[in-house]
Amino acid sequence: KTVAFVYLGASSSSLTNASGLATVSYNAGSNAGTIGFTATFTEDATYMTSSDTAKTATVVKRPTALAGVSVPAVFTNRIFTASATLTDIRLSGALSGKTVAFVYLGASSSSLTNALGLATVTYDAGPSSGTKSLTATFTTDSTYMTSSDTAKTVVVDPRPSSLAAQNVLSVFANEVLTTSATLTDLGGGGGVSGKTVAFVFLGQNANGTTIGSGL
Repeated sequence: KTVAFVYLGASSSSLTNASGLATVSYNAGSNAGTIGFTATFTEDATYMTSSDTAKTATVVKRPTALAGVSVPAVFTNRIFTASATLTDIRLSGALSGKTVAFVYLGASSSSLTNALGLATVTYDAGPSSGTKSLTATFTTDSTYMTSSDTAKTVVVDPRPSSLAAQNVLSVFANEVLTTSATLTDLGGGGGVSGKTVAFVFLGQNANGTTIGSGL
């Protein structure tokens, strides 16, 4: 006998076997939840119509995995790229068009995953060196479960610098000696201003503060 099923508005039918069992297959759909389906046998010359309209399919969200990438080295105040890849665990496949939110030094930034499941954002490493935390999170939607990676880090290194003092070519004995030194950012930043440079001459200590040119 023919049994007709309806699930999410889609109809499908099959014949009962020797045990009276009829089976059809459906795609569960993209939205999780409890979804009703119906089965109906339509009256023929011998048997009356019967149906069951009270059955449900429980559709659960698909599990995901989010894998971030640590940043092994970046200078202070330099831009770096944070990245994470989102995958469907059951299919081991990339998930595209999903929002991944990153947090670094308390600042949030998000982007959509591409065809490879990769999401990227950029951050300024900040002015202080050290190992900083970087997190990435995908928040659940109607189809997929939440996943996150909170174990990644950014290693921020101090910027390399160079200090070049100037020779004093001539000064009379017992007169005031003025000397100078220029502090330069070797990472391409030019002169470094507002930094203290310590001078020592004949056991005498003196400090100076650099200006905009690093002098």
